[in-house]
Amino acid sequence: MIQRKTVCPHDCPDTCSIIAKVEDGKVVSTKGDPAHPFTRGALCSKVLRYRERIYSPDRLLYPMRRMGEKGEGRFERISWEEALDEITARLKQAISLHGSETVYCFQGSGNMGIIQMNAHFPFFHKLGASRGRGNLCSPAADVGWNYTVGAMVGSRPESVAKTDLLIVWGSNMASSNMHMLAFFKEAKKQGAQMIVIDPYKNRTAKQADWYVPIRPGTDAALALGMMYVLVAEDLIDPAYIAAYTIGFPELEQSLSTYTPKRVEEITGVPAEHVQRPFGWALGCRAAGEEAWQSERLLAYQVSLELSTSREEGPSCSPQMRSQ
Repeated sequence: MIQRKTVCPHDCPDTCSIIAKVEDGKVVSTKGDPAHPFTRGALCSKVLRYRERIYSPDRLLYPMRRMGEKGEGRFERISWEEALDEITARLKQAISLHGSETVYCFQGSGNMGIIQMNAHFPFFHKLGASRGRGNLCSPAADVGWNYTVGAMVGSRPESVAKTDLLIVWGSNMASSNMHMLAFFKEAKKQGAQMIVIDPYKNRTAKQADWYVPIRPGTDAALALGMMYVLVAEDLIDPAYIAAYTIGFPELEQSLSTYTPKRVEEITGVPAEHVQRPFGWALGCRAAGEEAWQSERLLAYQVSLELSTSREEGPSCSPQMRSQ
């Protein structure tokens, strides 16, 4: 039996290092690599049992053609030649009737290997097919982030251990971000407070120092209410805003209707709770300097950055909803 190092191919930023045991050309087991600084030997349940997926009798290994109507779940195995001939015939028919741009390749990111993920691009480019920008979810978030914050530059996740206030907004880290949660726990052992904002009291919320339930779909109202408090109580940093933001006067005007009382009516979060985090946050440095930031833009990240940009003290860390 031999050991080989590899890496998880899933669409996940953790990029776990894996140690696989191989015998007679087959994977016997997988485990995390303790030398990997971020994951430190811990694998999620789906990759820890990756061998079962590789050799599962339910794994799709051959072309299958649907029989009957959609939803019936009836398929028949066909040869590779038959599959290629049928796909080619349908592409040619669509192009001859409507032009090449009638063909669109919908892609996902199930496997993040460079070859597997990008192998189809040259073919569809040569075909003259319609082209999209990535998949259907990430580009919208990217545009929002770049327009509001700027370059999508992250900071070292390990720095979260130095944080004294952790904001988990709409992210069940215990189930979907286990490696980051480990650093949050380290910060908590050193006295950090963790706030979780989520409609559902999930596994992560049960570990919070303060759990804030909120009505589904009202996150933006809560963020605007918190920004209202920042402005009303003069907790913003005018120099920081002037140097690094645009459109603040327009934003400030729109905040006037988002008083804590109105936010309570919209979100169900008590008015006094809309103000509470700032008592904890006043000693924190701006979130953008050492905090972990996820891809999905929420207005709260902007409000927190506007609240404090002081250079002293540990950082505040918002962990927001990911894709």
